[in-house]
Amino acid sequence: MTAADKLESSHGRPDSGSNGDSSLPERPRSRTMPVYYTSNESNTVKKLRRFQEQSVVSELADSREEKKVHIADLQSEAKKAMRKVPLDILTTDWFITTIDTVELRSYITDKVLPQLVLGLEKLLMEADRRGLPYIAEKKAATLEMDVEKRMELNKVEAIIGSLRGDSVRKEDYPSYDPNFNPLNFLARYLMRNNPRFNNQSENSPYARGLRAISHQLRQKVFSSEENRLAAIKMEARKKREEREERERERLAEKARKESQLEYIFFSWVYSKANMPHKDERDPTELVQLAYVQNVMRSFEELVRKLPVEMQDNAKFDAEIEQTDISGRTLDKWQFRAYGMKYVQNFSPDMFDLFMSHLTMCADAYHEANRVTRRQKIYTDLFNYLDTKIGYINRNIVIQLLQMFWKKCDKEKRNKLRDPRKWPVVEIKESEEDAEDPVDEIEVSKLEEEEVKEGEGEEEEDVGAGGDATASTGEEGQNEGDESGETTAEEKQSAVEDSVNTQTGEEDAIAPNEKAADTTENSEETGQEKKDATEEEGGGGQQEGGDGEDDDDLDETASVKEQRNIVEEIRKAELEREKTGAARNDNHLIVYIHKLREVLPREQTEAFNENMLSSDQFSLLIENFLGEGCEDKLLYSFISYISTYYLEGEEDKLYRINKLNSDAKERFGKYILEALFSTWDIDGKGYVELPHFISVAEKYKGGAEQEALELGLDDFGAVPDNQLTQPMFVDLVSDIIQHLAGGEEQLQSYVQFLTDSVDKSHEEKIRGMARRKWLEEITAVAHSTGDMETVYRAVFNALYKDAEAHGRNKKICSNVCMLESNPAADDDSPDIPSKLLRCVAATSDDAPFMLGERITETEENISFPAMAQKEMIHVPKVRSHGSVHYWNPRRSDRDGSLIVCPILDSRRSAYGTLAVDTLRTQNKENRIFLQHELAFVQGVAQKFHEAFSLIDMKRRSLKIVESCIKWIKDNCPTVKEVTFYLVESNPLQVESPFTLRMMCGSDYDGKVTYFKKTKALALRDNMFKEYLYKAVSNSETVIGEMLSQFHMACPIRDPDGFSKAVMDINLGQTDTLNKMEKIELTRLLSIQQDAFHYMTEEAQGKTTTHAALEIEKDMGALSVEILFERMMLLEMRSLVKEIGGETFAEMKSYNQPPETAVQIVDILIELFLAKNKEQFNNWNSKKLVLSSEMLKKVAAFDPTAPTTLDVTVMRKMLNDISKDRLSVMGPFPAQTLFNWLTVSISLMEHANNFRVATTEAKKKNKTKLNSSGDEKDNTDSNEQEKVEATE
Repeated sequence: MTAADKLESSHGRPDSGSNGDSSLPERPRSRTMPVYYTSNESNTVKKLRRFQEQSVVSELADSREEKKVHIADLQSEAKKAMRKVPLDILTTDWFITTIDTVELRSYITDKVLPQLVLGLEKLLMEADRRGLPYIAEKKAATLEMDVEKRMELNKVEAIIGSLRGDSVRKEDYPSYDPNFNPLNFLARYLMRNNPRFNNQSENSPYARGLRAISHQLRQKVFSSEENRLAAIKMEARKKREEREERERERLAEKARKESQLEYIFFSWVYSKANMPHKDERDPTELVQLAYVQNVMRSFEELVRKLPVEMQDNAKFDAEIEQTDISGRTLDKWQFRAYGMKYVQNFSPDMFDLFMSHLTMCADAYHEANRVTRRQKIYTDLFNYLDTKIGYINRNIVIQLLQMFWKKCDKEKRNKLRDPRKWPVVEIKESEEDAEDPVDEIEVSKLEEEEVKEGEGEEEEDVGAGGDATASTGEEGQNEGDESGETTAEEKQSAVEDSVNTQTGEEDAIAPNEKAADTTENSEETGQEKKDATEEEGGGGQQEGGDGEDDDDLDETASVKEQRNIVEEIRKAELEREKTGAARNDNHLIVYIHKLREVLPREQTEAFNENMLSSDQFSLLIENFLGEGCEDKLLYSFISYISTYYLEGEEDKLYRINKLNSDAKERFGKYILEALFSTWDIDGKGYVELPHFISVAEKYKGGAEQEALELGLDDFGAVPDNQLTQPMFVDLVSDIIQHLAGGEEQLQSYVQFLTDSVDKSHEEKIRGMARRKWLEEITAVAHSTGDMETVYRAVFNALYKDAEAHGRNKKICSNVCMLESNPAADDDSPDIPSKLLRCVAATSDDAPFMLGERITETEENISFPAMAQKEMIHVPKVRSHGSVHYWNPRRSDRDGSLIVCPILDSRRSAYGTLAVDTLRTQNKENRIFLQHELAFVQGVAQKFHEAFSLIDMKRRSLKIVESCIKWIKDNCPTVKEVTFYLVESNPLQVESPFTLRMMCGSDYDGKVTYFKKTKALALRDNMFKEYLYKAVSNSETVIGEMLSQFHMACPIRDPDGFSKAVMDINLGQTDTLNKMEKIELTRLLSIQQDAFHYMTEEAQGKTTTHAALEIEKDMGALSVEILFERMMLLEMRSLVKEIGGETFAEMKSYNQPPETAVQIVDILIELFLAKNKEQFNNWNSKKLVLSSEMLKKVAAFDPTAPTTLDVTVMRKMLNDISKDRLSVMGPFPAQTLFNWLTVSISLMEHANNFRVATTEAKKKNKTKLNSSGDEKDNTDSNEQEKVEATE
């Protein structure tokens, strides 16, 4: 619009100037002029027009200026924007809400991503520069193209490259490096561009964009008005998400555990060989609950060997229930639920360990079932060989094992265990140095075939003479083995003679059985012998012939043997019972039947070197055949034993008579022990000899007076005229031997002595109750082995008797033991060498009595009672001047006191049992009656028995600890050794004994004592059945548990019963090398001798003599060196057997073996230390090897005081290589090395004991001197208080 137009459009507007408003008038609503308006122009109009024109011009000028300013501002902003680095739009992705928190996203975008993104960008650029993406594309494309397409593609790439000006192809880039590592490149870039020292990222659009996003994120975090509430919500959401994640993981882990348990269930139901497909498994199959509980207990035992930090994580969620005895079973779902009850909170690693344990237990379960089935076969074979006595001849069985073993070829012998060596035979019977017989089967094949053909002809001619044929075959085999060892030949010929001489006596033993066996199985026997001939002599033919046919024949023979041999044995046994063909020897074994009627089942079967029970026979065969014996070899062995086991009539009668006489002796002992209980009605533990004689003289009106006198003369002197139970039994047995009619008068004589006991009904009831309480004392010692429980049982017996039979007396009791006085010294003869220390007291007296000591110089009646070996009864304590008051402040001194000495088997006192009634309120009831005095004596006697049992266990642990250390040092193959004590448990029906794990070694060889272990019966520890077999049969057992082989070696008492067992873990192998086996058998034999010596010493059956000087000083502590002592005695006997001529060959060497020189150096250091400089070469050293030196070695006492440096000799001994000891020819290197080892060990023990004793004496003397002054002050103060009170 022009200025004129604007001026024209302004007509008709009111004058704005009249109103004093300088602004332009408002535009009229219509351009049409009113009719009454005239067009007369005046000056005013002109002025107004000019004003308006000026206004418009000024407005236009202002708008131009504004436009210029706006354009200048835009240009300035554009210049600023051009100077800024553009922001990358991709950075806005970090605004997207994810599971991460805002704080985390802010931190990442601010601190991490700026440099990392630039580094990745540089990495991609470097990869592109090197041509790596093109090469990868090229290789991927060429894999899918044929040759023609590749050629065309290369041409196209060449044309494109020429158009772009490329000089080379992408794949020919010279900068391509096959060793280019992108991680190293990225790490190098980040190190070189650390944001703390380099701000290069400021120029990156992406980095600046990230910085802007980080700023906005921080604003988002802190812009909230309720920031604290947001944080709480954020934390709550985070915790909820974590909780949900944990719950998902827990459910997933629970599902995994349930799935694993289901799979393990089927591994228990099916063996690995018979495991069906997953869809074919039956979930309704059942597993016994008792086995599952046993798995739990065995896992607990495994956990004890884990590190301490892992044991807490391996505890079950619930306590294991008592082993089920009702036969309850579990299906798949019940098995899963029962397992989850215990392991639901296990960590994944610990659960996997438990699953592995379950798998191994399942394998052991199936193996145990297989062994059980085989034991049934062994039992049937035993019943076939037995003559209804329960025992067979052990010597004949072992000889047959040796003959069968020699009969087998080398391949079969490798599968069997040598019957001449341990563990098939006993350690004492083992021939560890015996060599394997020469395999002459290949040499004498033709001779054996001729012999066997002759046997076949004889079978047809003789008919029923099956045993003669067997004898002929055995002779032929013996001829084939003429070059074997002399010992084996003698044993084999002895059995053959027995077989030959008794061929005519078979009809008297079992005529129908042998005839039927020969007639029915003649063809089968011929086939078996033919198979044996092909197997032994046709090895070359099998190699050259068709192997599949041979396998078919072997399989057919095995199936036939399995179907016929065992079945025929069972049929023969049934036929013998049906026809009565078996010899009726009931009149010869009458006492065996009587003994079985009156005596309960023995805890264990005693070992007998001449006889085998059914279980012992099965165990012997199992040790011989091994657990992996093939079925064909098994049935061949059964056929061999059933054919050749023949026992002479005289031997059989001798064995029967021996069993019957032993049963008769035990039956008589049982009756006489019951008679002693009848006489000892008050339970005092002995019978007065004069009273017994006065009654025994009246038998038959005095007609047997001479028999009584002869019996007393045979028995000898009776200490203190007191007959204990063993003495009473022996005396009555001697008297019965001289009665008219001998042992036939046993019943009548016992009946007379029983009727002569005139006791009232009240006394009998009291005696029964007291015997029950007394038996509880020894039962506690048998079952626990803890003196605390024995003290508690003693006090309970006294409390119960005082309440029931002592008119409700209030008694107090204490036990004091004799000890050496630490203050005694050779320089101070006035100080007594012995003292009594209170070791147990009832609750009322315990605070001021426990640990207190008393000597014989103080006023007391304890030492006089021990010296007289009789009980002292003080009816009125207050009026007795020699009673020692443990509490001087005690005011109640009215009452009675009993002090009873505790006597050992040699009637030597070693403690006292005291009972008093000072706390009894009723004055008339404070005096002890005669029957109460007798009961206290009985309690003291039972306490001695319990103390002896526990002391035997303590000493046993010391012996075992030494044995374990020696085994670990000399037998590296042995992984672990564990020692179990056998404890009686009459409450157990299935197994009358339990095993308590006492100590053992770990893989490092350290011996650890197990505290608070639970005694386990067989039903609680089924996977260690081999231990219970060893204890029950008193023989060594080799078993497999959890894929590891174990040897269970029983420790027997002098009567042959197992009292403990050692579990030797061999790891993955079931054999030891020759030297390790020799050392192991030697150490186990020494351990057994040490146990026998300790048992006989405790029972007073042997006289203790000190073989070492240190034993006199050590006293009871000498048990710590008992094992080494027994080893030294054995080494002395072996050294005495060495002759001086054995050194001749070694002396002739100019350069002897290094081992021999090392042994001679130690002997010089030991016996010739003063002149050892003279022995500087072999010519001088070999003079030491002489008979005189052997005499010194045999007489040497290593525990005598010496100035020799034991450390030097120990170092010299450790330098000797044990591997070279067995290759020294006639030189007795092994014997001398073992002697040096045990001698140096004893020297170390003696030195340590003397040092410890000296330090203890110094410490005790200082302690007594300091406490003496305090005691004098205390006594004076207490005396003043007592006088003031009185």
